[in-house]
Amino acid sequence: MCSKKIILFWLLFTSVISKASKIEEAFEALKIYDYFKAKKLFYSQINQACNSAAAYGLAVIYYRNDNPFHQLDSAAKYISLSGNYFKLNRPKEIYAGFNLDSLSIFAMADSVAFKLINKANKTHSVAAYECFLLANPYSNFQLKTEALYFRDELCYKQNLMYNKSDSTRLFILRFPESNF
Repeated sequence: MCSKKIILFWLLFTSVISKASKIEEAFEALKIYDYFKAKKLFYSQINQACNSAAAYGLAVIYYRNDNPFHQLDSAAKYISLSGNYFKLNRPKEIYAGFNLDSLSIFAMADSVAFKLINKANKTHSVAAYECFLLANPYSNFQLKTEALYFRDELCYKQNLMYNKSDSTRLFILRFPESNF
């Protein structure tokens, strides 16, 4: 009976060690710019106990533009996941020089959001600003306010073109907090 407990403890202990070592190995690969290996390892750990570190690593990979995986929308998705997972279990750890704490998550979220708001400003459409607001819940207040203002301004200008009471009513119902 005692030997079964020891074996069970050893299996649990080695699974925790292997999980930590995969994340550490992924960040080591990220540190030396081996994006293919890092991405594969992070994906293997993303669903393991709400892994904030794996989501953060994927956000870094998708944020950087020196690799074939550069995709700002995916970076926004994974930094949001990292923030959500971080709220659940709050690990404060350092992997291969990458700090994983609330400050690093918010800093990455701001970096991603800044690039995405610039992309939305170039498009300058209601859909682009709506997409920005949905994809960046952890971005800073100023960027969200800017996106809200431009979205509302564009909707208001469309409303003025129609100049109908129904469209004005819909605008007021859809955006009750708008300055317009």
